[in-house]
Amino acid sequence: MDVIRRALSLLGKYVKLPLAPNAHYEQHEFRQLMAEIACMNWFAEGVSNQHQAVLPQADDLFYHLKKLNPVQVQYQFDAAVKAGVLKAKRMNLLTKPVWLAVDFNEQEYYGKATSYTRGGKRKNGTNKFFAYATASIVQPGRRFVIAALPYAPLDSPAEILERLLEKCLALVKIKCLLLDRGFFSSPILSLLASKNLKYVTPVIRNKKIAKVFETAKRFPCTVHYELNGFPVKLVFIKDEEEVLGFCTNLTRWYGKLTDYYGKRWGIETGYRVVGNFEMKTCSKNFAVRLFFYYFSLLFYNCWVLANAYGVGEKHFLTLDLKFAVLKGAFCLREAPPPLF
Repeated sequence: MDVIRRALSLLGKYVKLPLAPNAHYEQHEFRQLMAEIACMNWFAEGVSNQHQAVLPQADDLFYHLKKLNPVQVQYQFDAAVKAGVLKAKRMNLLTKPVWLAVDFNEQEYYGKATSYTRGGKRKNGTNKFFAYATASIVQPGRRFVIAALPYAPLDSPAEILERLLEKCLALVKIKCLLLDRGFFSSPILSLLASKNLKYVTPVIRNKKIAKVFETAKRFPCTVHYELNGFPVKLVFIKDEEEVLGFCTNLTRWYGKLTDYYGKRWGIETGYRVVGNFEMKTCSKNFAVRLFFYYFSLLFYNCWVLANAYGVGEKHFLTLDLKFAVLKGAFCLREAPPPLF
């Protein structure tokens, strides 16, 4: 329990609402409410009604959240992530270059379109979404989310990736980037080349690429190809009866590309765990939605940190984290015990 409390103390230091000096409720009481919302995967109204006057009501929470703008929310998140990464480094977890996966996430939105909502393929009764780009380490035992950004309609994938990588490179050294086929484009690959970053991404089988596939006879097979005028290297590997195509700038071990790319499943596993801490809301205010999404990511990072600190003693399930919060063993105060 003490390990979990010390991991969660990151929230106590960096997650803050703009409260007046004479506010009825204190910062740690709002954080406790938000922690319980995350643990119960529910709406603020449903959770706050269970506490009545003990914790703030949902209206109080949203009143203060709406004072924040997206820039302030981003600053708090970045500061908390940086602190978590530094603590992980002191535990010798992130001292070596890491395998990193980048992906886009969508949250369904059922209101009128805003400057922050993107259109997309219809899902769960809507084709409007709030979108986010995240970068996560995919190695077991250190699957921290180390960067996240809102993905607005006017943002291009290359622009978002560049901003995301700037945040990542300020925190860790990158051994290799694992990208899905949506990143197989000349602007993105030229960006990675300019930063001298190694990468692996599956190719998109359009008509031109299909013809290149047909030329592969011996495996692994490498082909030099121009993607909209940008020179890239395609590698074809035979996996049982299927031929797989990757675009990469790795210079050897082509036969292991499927194993390398398989590490990317670490980010999918992380998303499933983050889903255990999802905070639900119908708010149309983007700063509120961004705050809730980032709070869930930070809660997930605390779970990863608790397991890293408790290695050799006990593996903490997400239920252990939820139980510690709902039991009220702590209130996420601003003056936690020394961390690790």
